[in-house]
Amino acid sequence: MQPWEQVVEKLNILERDVPEQIFLQKQLDFLDGFVFKIEEEKLSHNLTALLPYISPKENWINFENNELDVEFKKPYCERAYRLLSIFEEEIKQYVKEEENWEVLLTLISLRGLRYKPFEFFCVQIVDNTLISISTEEKENFQNHVLNYQSSLFSRDDRLTGQGRRYAYELPPEKFRQDQTDALLNPSWKLKNFFIPEVLNWIVCNKNRFTIRDIWHKVIPSVLRILNDLNPLIKQKGLMLVKSILDVAGLEFLMHTGLAEILREDLMLFYTFLPPRYKAETCSSLINFSFNVLIQFAKEMPDLLDKLYLDGVMYIFQFASDSIPMIRLAFSECMYLMKTLNHRFLRYLSTTLDQLCLRIENPLLCNTPEFLFFLLEALQSFLHFYYYRISSHHAQFLISLVSSYRNCTHRNLKELDSCKEKIMEILKFIEDNLTESQRLDYQAVLPLMERPTA
Repeated sequence: MQPWEQVVEKLNILERDVPEQIFLQKQLDFLDGFVFKIEEEKLSHNLTALLPYISPKENWINFENNELDVEFKKPYCERAYRLLSIFEEEIKQYVKEEENWEVLLTLISLRGLRYKPFEFFCVQIVDNTLISISTEEKENFQNHVLNYQSSLFSRDDRLTGQGRRYAYELPPEKFRQDQTDALLNPSWKLKNFFIPEVLNWIVCNKNRFTIRDIWHKVIPSVLRILNDLNPLIKQKGLMLVKSILDVAGLEFLMHTGLAEILREDLMLFYTFLPPRYKAETCSSLINFSFNVLIQFAKEMPDLLDKLYLDGVMYIFQFASDSIPMIRLAFSECMYLMKTLNHRFLRYLSTTLDQLCLRIENPLLCNTPEFLFFLLEALQSFLHFYYYRISSHHAQFLISLVSSYRNCTHRNLKELDSCKEKIMEILKFIEDNLTESQRLDYQAVLPLMERPTA
């Protein structure tokens, strides 16, 4: 038995029938005191025994505080790092051999962990290993990774003697349970939770021509990652889509029909609204999705209209009480306004209704920074469509005067910038009103100074 196999066997023993915190501490104490001598003639080169303890899994992650900017459980990371440190020389020497390629791809996945000890260690070993091997060996390794990840994401294709899928022969309750388990806890996460990092590494190392050779192995996995229910995995799916778009090019995605499939999948991100995930998580995912979709819009002219009707409007309807989501919605509106120009006029009234409704909300005085953002958004719309001010002037005046009175009533220093912005907007509105409409302006102006009841 080789030294790393002895270590793994001891770690397995320490893990039996003991609470997590206790066995992790015992394992770390054991690794701290472990010393070994190598007898070269007896040494096997197979390092795969280390995989169960260095492959990042879901139980390494603490999802309690943030669903995307996750924290890693330090004992698991420490255990893996100490194992790698103990056998560092052996890993450097033997990881390039084909029997240890799974260890090498695990090191690639570890680079995606925001855990400082791994960053330098894994990057150094991976980069030095890939530099030291020939182009043919590197190509063979990439093919190995592709076959490995394909096997992880493949579904159960077992057949009965009659040629039907094995799963279809199960009792209905068992079938439904198995399907639910496969959806919520896919088997690939038990092997390596960060395998999307490896897939992204493969894609980024291809060009617009060579990526076509691996298309059939990459795309099914990418779609499964993109449609996973875990928000962290969905984020990695979005990164994969962006990498594919950058490498393969939009023209090729359109030619293969994948662009339309990805468009539908990315639009689904607008349905992931609070309380399904936290507001910050939903906002981050939708914003990433939006930034990818607007690149597709170069070849899909109607996509920008769909983004407003099936995206922004969906947020207005079903996440109207979430500040991060509303901020995102109006940010997207401002982008669409500048991109669509006069075509956005068909959505202008709806957007201004939503904007004014929130500006005059007295509760927003509790969040001065967000109120200021809304006022700046309104100012942008007014400057861009100044010729439509006269047709909406009554709505603007009522909302701005109400907001000013709300700020005055709260009497907070943080709201002074909002009051100044309101006066600035009112002056711009006055400059773009007809003579008769200015009478309305003069009529509501005294209400700003009148105390609230």
